[in-house]
Amino acid sequence: MMQLVDQFNQIDLDSTGRLPKSTVLTALSSGATPNSPSGKYTYDQVRETLKTVSVDSSGQVELEDFVDLVDKLRSGAGASAGQVLRGGALSGLIGAAGGAGPAVQSHVTGGTGSTGGGKMLVKGSNSNITHSINEDERTEFTRHINQVLAGDPDIGDRLPIPTDTFQIFDECRDGLLLSKLINDSVPDTIDERVLNKASKARAPSAMPTAKRAATLNNFQMTENNNLVITSAKSLGLSTVNIGATDLNEGREHLILGLIWQIIRRGLLAKIDIKLHPELYRLLEDDETLEQFLRLPPDQILLRWFNYHLKAANWPRRYVVCPVSEWTAFLSRPRRWARGPGLFKSVMLSFRSCATQGQQLQQGRRRWRELHCPPQPAQAGPMLACTAARARSPAEGREGLSLLATISYSASQNCRHGSYIQVLQNADAIGCRKYLTPSSLVAGNAKLNLAFVANLFNTWPGLEPLEENERPVIEDFDAEGEREARVFTLWLNSLDVEPGVYDLFEDLKDGLVLLQAFDKVIPGSVVWRRVAKTPLPLSRFKAVENTNYCLDLATQNRMHIVGIQGADLVDGSRTLTLGLVWQMMRRNILSTMASLSKGGREIADSDIVKWANEQVKKGGKSSSMRSFKDPSIKDARFFLDLLDSLKPGYVDYSLVYDGRNDEERKANAKLAISIARKLGSLIFIVPEDIVEVRPRLVLTFCAALMALQTGGMH
Repeated sequence: MMQLVDQFNQIDLDSTGRLPKSTVLTALSSGATPNSPSGKYTYDQVRETLKTVSVDSSGQVELEDFVDLVDKLRSGAGASAGQVLRGGALSGLIGAAGGAGPAVQSHVTGGTGSTGGGKMLVKGSNSNITHSINEDERTEFTRHINQVLAGDPDIGDRLPIPTDTFQIFDECRDGLLLSKLINDSVPDTIDERVLNKASKARAPSAMPTAKRAATLNNFQMTENNNLVITSAKSLGLSTVNIGATDLNEGREHLILGLIWQIIRRGLLAKIDIKLHPELYRLLEDDETLEQFLRLPPDQILLRWFNYHLKAANWPRRYVVCPVSEWTAFLSRPRRWARGPGLFKSVMLSFRSCATQGQQLQQGRRRWRELHCPPQPAQAGPMLACTAARARSPAEGREGLSLLATISYSASQNCRHGSYIQVLQNADAIGCRKYLTPSSLVAGNAKLNLAFVANLFNTWPGLEPLEENERPVIEDFDAEGEREARVFTLWLNSLDVEPGVYDLFEDLKDGLVLLQAFDKVIPGSVVWRRVAKTPLPLSRFKAVENTNYCLDLATQNRMHIVGIQGADLVDGSRTLTLGLVWQMMRRNILSTMASLSKGGREIADSDIVKWANEQVKKGGKSSSMRSFKDPSIKDARFFLDLLDSLKPGYVDYSLVYDGRNDEERKANAKLAISIARKLGSLIFIVPEDIVEVRPRLVLTFCAALMALQTGGMH
C-alpha cells in the first residue's frame, strides 16, 4: 500500500492530492512509476480499466482511485483490453461485453462481416450497448490531425498523438483539438480567443487573446465543447445525439464520426467552380452549367475521377462501368477482381498545355523510367485514381502538365504487395495520405473519398481555361447567397429527408417544404393530400405540392403575396427565399412564444425591446433601434447584450472600437463565438452583422433571447 502511495506522490508533483486522468494514463502506460516498467500496461489497457474506477464529477483521480486502478491492472482486470479477435470471435465479444469488468476494445480483422481494415468494439453508455470503431479510420484521422495541427501554439506540445491507441479520443475531451480542426477545415469559423485554454507560455500575437486557466475543469471543457457542437451545426454537419457531455467523456464512436465530418468538409471545400473554373471541362454533353453547379462536391469529385479515367484511355474492359458511388465501387474492390494473377500498374499520360515536341518526349521517357517499370501483360478489371502535376510559367517552366494515373485491382494471392505499390506511386507525386494497404484491401469508402479528394486538391490535372472559354457564372447578390446558406442550414436542422444541398433545386417538388411545415406547425400537413411518388415527381404533381405549401402559408398568416406554386417549381430564387424566410421567422417567433410567460405571441419589436432592456440592465449605454440600425455593424451592442446575459463573460480587452471593417468583423466573430460557447445555435457569419442583414440579425437576436428564456448552459 505504501508503495502505491509513493507512486502517486511521484506523479503528483504539485502535491494537490488530485491528478488529471491524462496524467495518470501517461504515467502508468509509459512506465514512469516504480513497478510499472515501460510496456507493462498499454495506454488502452489503462484507459479502459480507468473507466471502471469511480472517479468523482471533477474527473480528477485521487489517491483512493489510483490505488483501485493499479489494483485492477495488477489483477488482470484490464488484460483483455486490446485483445485481437478474428472471424467468429466477434460474436463472443459482443456477448461478453455486457459482463463485468472494463469495456473491451478488440480488433476484428478479416473475418466474415468485417467492413473495414480492422474494427474494435467499445462499451457504450451502459453494459448492454457496444459500438464499433474502424481502426484504419482512427489511425488515418489521427495522422491527419498530427499533420495539420503540428506547431499549433495551444496544442502543438500535445502532438504527435500516437496512431495506434485510443489517445486521440482523450485529446478531444477538452474541445481545443476539435475547435482547431474545425478552423483548419473552414478557417475563421471559431474565434479562438474565446476558447478556454490550459495555462502555458504564450507566444506574442498581434491579436489579444483570452485569459488562460491553470487547468481546464469540467465546466470549461463543456463551454469549449458547446462551441464545437454549435459551430459544427453552423457548417451543416450532423450532430444528432452528440452533446457536450459526450465529448467531455471521450465517447469514441461519436468523436470519430464528428472528426470525419470535419475532415470531409475541409477536403470537399475546394471542389468549387469559383475556385477552379477549369472544372467547367467536366460538363457532359447537353449538360448546362446550371445543372452542373447543382451537383454536391462529392459528385463533382466522382465526375473528375471518371474524366481522368477517360483521358488516360483506359480500355473499356478494365472498367466495367463508370465509377458512380464510393460505396458501390471504391469500397468493394473484390467485386472487381476476376481471374488469376490480377495486377496493379501505374501509367502516365501527358498533355501539353503550351508546348509540344522534344521536351514533351523527354519528359515522357524520364517519368516512365522513374515510375513505370515494365509489368507483365495480364488482363483484369482495374480501379484507377488520378492526379496531375502542372509546372506553371511562374516557376519558369513551359506549363507541361503531367497526368499520373494510378490504378490498382484486388488480388487474392498478392493483395498487400499490389497495394503497397499503389501507395509508393502515390508517394512519388506527394499524395500518399489516408490509405494503407489494409484499408485498400478492406475498401473503406470514407478513406477512399479522402484519398481522391486529396489528389484533386494537390494536382487537379485540368487544363486552365482560356479567357474566351471561361463560363459565365451568375452570382447571387451577397444577401441572397448568404440567406440561402442560412435557410439551407435551418432546414437541415429540422432533420428533413433528404437533406437540402441546393436550396432552389431541392425544394422544387415541395416535399421538403411540407416536411418543414409539419415541423414548424405540428399537424398542419394532411399527408394524404401530398403527392409523394413516383420520384422524381412530374411537374404537375410538383405544382400540386407547392400550391399546397402556399395554402398552408396563407392559413397561418404568412406574407406570401405574389408567389405561385409554379414559381417554386421553376426555382425562382427571390420567391423561394421569401417563402422559406416566412417559415423560418414563424419558427423563431413560435419558439419565443413557447418560452415566454403565458405563451404570448412575439413580434419583431418585442425582440428589439428585450435586447435594449437587457443591455440597459447590464449597465451599458449602447442600443438598437431596429434590425436595420447601422450602428450595430460594429457588433459592440451584441457583445454588451451577451455580457448582460452573463455578467463578466465578455473580456472587453478583446473588443475593438470598430473603426474599420477588419475591427468590426473581429467583434462580430467574437460575439458569434461567445454565443455558440453558451450553447446558442447561430447560423450567421460575421459579415451578416457588419453589413447589417436585417433578417439574419433577427435570427441572431432571437437565438440570444431563446438562450436567456430557455436557461443558460
